[in-house]
Amino acid sequence: MPLIEGPSLGGNARHVLRQYAEENALARERTTNAAGNEEFGGGCLRGRYNNLRETIQPTPSIVVVPSLINAGGLFVQRPVCRTNYLVNNAMLGATGSVLPSGWSIGTLPLGLTASYSASGQTTAADGTVVDYIDFTLSGTAAASGFFNLRPNASTSTIVATSGQTWNTSVFLALVSGSVATVAPTWQLQETTSGGTFLQGSNISGLASLVSGGALERYNVSRTLTDGATERVQVRWGHSLASGTAYNYTIRIGSPQLERLDRVTPMIRTGVSVTGAVTVLNESSNVIGLPPDFTVTRATSATRVNEAGLIESVASGVPRIDWLGQSCPALLVEPASTNFARFVQQLTAQDTPAASGGMTITTGSTDFLAPDGASGSITKYVGGAASGESQYAYYAGGGIVVTAAGQHTFSLFVKAGATNPLNFCALRFALYTGGSGTDTSYFSLASGTALTAGASIQDYGNGWYRLISAPYTIASGDLSGQLVFIMAEANGDVTWPASGALNLTAYIWGAQLETGSVATTYIPTTTGSATRNADQIVASGALVSGLIGQAAGTIYCEFAYFGTPTNRSGPIYLRQENTRGQSINFAPTSSPTGLVFISRNNGGQDSINLVSGALQIGTYYKIAIGYDASGTAAGGSQASGVVAYVNGVQVGIGTFRVPDAVISEFRMYGANAGTGDAEAFNGRIRATALYTTRLSNEQLAQLTRL
Repeated sequence: MPLIEGPSLGGNARHVLRQYAEENALARERTTNAAGNEEFGGGCLRGRYNNLRETIQPTPSIVVVPSLINAGGLFVQRPVCRTNYLVNNAMLGATGSVLPSGWSIGTLPLGLTASYSASGQTTAADGTVVDYIDFTLSGTAAASGFFNLRPNASTSTIVATSGQTWNTSVFLALVSGSVATVAPTWQLQETTSGGTFLQGSNISGLASLVSGGALERYNVSRTLTDGATERVQVRWGHSLASGTAYNYTIRIGSPQLERLDRVTPMIRTGVSVTGAVTVLNESSNVIGLPPDFTVTRATSATRVNEAGLIESVASGVPRIDWLGQSCPALLVEPASTNFARFVQQLTAQDTPAASGGMTITTGSTDFLAPDGASGSITKYVGGAASGESQYAYYAGGGIVVTAAGQHTFSLFVKAGATNPLNFCALRFALYTGGSGTDTSYFSLASGTALTAGASIQDYGNGWYRLISAPYTIASGDLSGQLVFIMAEANGDVTWPASGALNLTAYIWGAQLETGSVATTYIPTTTGSATRNADQIVASGALVSGLIGQAAGTIYCEFAYFGTPTNRSGPIYLRQENTRGQSINFAPTSSPTGLVFISRNNGGQDSINLVSGALQIGTYYKIAIGYDASGTAAGGSQASGVVAYVNGVQVGIGTFRVPDAVISEFRMYGANAGTGDAEAFNGRIRATALYTTRLSNEQLAQLTRL
């Protein structure tokens, strides 16, 4: 159970709680200052992270509880990260009149000279050991202008966006001369990708620097506001007046640029002049940016929000989904296309209302739609005609798909408040040569699917999403009709005289898509619409250090919702862009189970995780402990691979160490070269990696429900 700090807790427990709080706080701060937000969820998401962290020691190398997001990013709670985006604050390369590598200086008017009289390391007033250069500006300006000395290229490559908060700091001391009339500044700037200055924030009061004073640290933060912002950079500088003499030497030490709203302890960069440096868990410096996940989806997509309503999120925004959950999860789906145009418009019928068919009203305001909108649902009231007469389909021609194969028809349906319709059906019609179950039956009264292969989802407020059994459309005729039918009973769409009179139902959001699985709702208008796959990836040298290469532990809590090809699981660790060197979960087929695979040039080894069919929508907690130095016999702690699911050991096997460094962590699973169609389809609540092989007891504890 979670720890609660109080007088009864020992010092170590209070220390652990403070550590959790600090990690959560810094992760949230990084998110906020990157113009992101937290899906708080009543605290359940923070609690999930804390419980995961308190369950096992040693500490995991990486933890992702998907609650901290922005456009294009999913932030990890651990490792705790601080990053200096200035790539050479150690001043490497500074000799005489040569600037440090990667630094830049603007063009000086005639008569002025810039020189560097000293460089090295010294101790600042606060005790920090800093790298520095002594920069001298001397001479008389022959023309007016502006002086810029930058610890980054004049055209910055540091990408930034409006809404982010950044902080820059620098150690400064005046070695000689005076800047009292110069009014210099250290400035944090917003620029375009071409280097055009947009706006900036200054450290004030630098004109009061006194020759011989102590080396002090100064800082300024700025929330970027320019909508055109594409880059961020910093500079020491001031205006230059024609005919004015300048003669001062300023000591500049260890400048820093962070995506935070406060200054943090100095991070030394310059080991490489090609990248930023991140401190992980307040330990050693690592070259590279934080190991947060890049989210790529080049289309908008929908999710169910905390209020239970379907909403659209912009491209590249992670989808935290609440459907049927008191605590949400990360929604990950393959690409899909909705071929059903005008998704609310099943309005054509062969038996008109005047002859006893249904009365159809578009734009009904009787209820709100599943997305909370008013006036977008279609109302059906049954008539008095007998026989198979109470149905509706698309007006204006057939619904055309692009290729033969299995397809799924889904529709949101709600029974009326009075005279509610109890049974209904979805039908594929007029697809000549098609095969399979063309009509799927449902009970709106009990909220159940009545046909094998069909399913139903409860969206609240009386709305159900009805999902047909898969139907195979033949290549000879790709155009047909999608039909909503008022049914008298299961398997019966034929009515006696006046049998359907005044029975009422509402529909919204029709969808026809390729495959045997209905994915999240895709709105359409005059034609089909496509939602691209969610690609959620962290990669690079920094990530490789967080993955146990020959020994480690992988944990994941997820629910599976099926994929057309049954090839991808929720976690895929691999050599970047190479399937042949990988560690991953993968579904099997017939039935769809789950295996753990380790793969190298010599082949692959696998063990079963779920031998029977994965239960759609059921959450599994799975932990894999692996150690290539061990043996699988007996499932001891030294085993090659031991797997636990929901607290129970389910398999042992051999771990095959990849021949190349594993440096890519994917949470959408698609194999290299196979495309988005084989991406994972499900919800992920938490993932964690350890660089050590946990004991069997720890694996059981980690996965116990």
